[in-house]
Amino acid sequence: MKQTRYKLLIGFLLMAAGLGISLAQDNSTWVVPKILNTNQMEWTPVPDLEEDWLEKVLSTDPKTGAVIKIQYIPPGWVDKKGINERHFTDYREWAFTLFGSLPFCTYNDPADDTCHLGISRAGRYLDRPAYNIHGTEGPQRTAELGLPLSKTGSAFLIWREKKGKIFYVRRPTSEEFLKMDKAIFTQPKNIYTDEMDWQPHPTLKGWLVKPLTDNEVTKVSILYMPAGWIDQPNLGKPIPVKHRKYRYVLGGEMPFWYYKNSDQREPELALLQEGYFVDLPPGAVLGAGKRSASRTGCSFLQIIRYDLK
Repeated sequence: MKQTRYKLLIGFLLMAAGLGISLAQDNSTWVVPKILNTNQMEWTPVPDLEEDWLEKVLSTDPKTGAVIKIQYIPPGWVDKKGINERHFTDYREWAFTLFGSLPFCTYNDPADDTCHLGISRAGRYLDRPAYNIHGTEGPQRTAELGLPLSKTGSAFLIWREKKGKIFYVRRPTSEEFLKMDKAIFTQPKNIYTDEMDWQPHPTLKGWLVKPLTDNEVTKVSILYMPAGWIDQPNLGKPIPVKHRKYRYVLGGEMPFWYYKNSDQREPELALLQEGYFVDLPPGAVLGAGKRSASRTGCSFLQIIRYDLK
C-alpha cells in the first residue's frame, strides 16, 4: 500500500511537471491495449469441425467464455455432416460480414420446417438473441428446395455474449422441442449497413455514426473519423477506458494513441489500417496527439461490452 501511494504521489508530481501521466495504477498492474493486424494472422481450422471452416481468434474472456473471431466459409460449401443444422443457443451472438455472400436459413420455432432464406453479404450486421433457430440445410434438402450456394465464400467478424449451450433441432423434430413454449423463440435483427444513412456523432465534431445496437449489455456502431481530425480537447490528457471496447478497422487509416506505462510523457502511436483489431480492456489508458493525423479518414466497427470487466 505504501509503495502504491508513493507511485501515485510521483505520478502527480510528474503530471504537474509535464513529465508523465497520473493515474491510480502502478506499472505492475498497467493494462495495455492489444493491437492485432489480422491481415498477418494465420487461418486455423475451427475446432471440432471438419468442413473446411477457418478462423482467426482475436479475443477471449476466460471468465465468461465471450469470444471474438473472424470466420471463413469457402465457396460452394454445403453442410454435409450437419455441423450447422437447425439449432439455437442460450446466449446472444452478433456478426458483421466482411466480404462475400452466404445463404442462411431461419425458422420461427421447432415445428417450423420451412427455410426462411436470407443472404448475408458484405456490410450485413446480425444481432441474434438467444433461442433463435437458424442453420443451413444438408445436400439433399439444399437440392430439393433449390437453395443457392455461395459463389464467393464469406468472411465475417462474429462474437458471442458468453459460453453456453447449443441445441440441435434435428429431423424428425423431437417431442422435447415440440413441447416448448413457442413464445420463447426469437427472430434476429439483420441490418444492411451500406443502406443506412450516416448520422452526425453526438459528441465528436465532424465524426459520423451508424448506430446498430444499444442496450444494457452492449453498444455496437460503425464510426467514421474524418481526415485530418485531431482530438484537441484531450491533447496531453490521459483518457482511461471505463468499459470493455473492441475496434475493427473497416477502411482508411486511424492514428491510435495509448500509454504503455505510468511514466510516459507522450503516448505511443500506432497507425491502424483496414483489418486491424484493437482490444481495449477497462483500465487501459488512451491519449491524443497532433502528429500523424489521418490522411484518409477512417471507418471502424466499435463494440462496447458493459458486462465484461
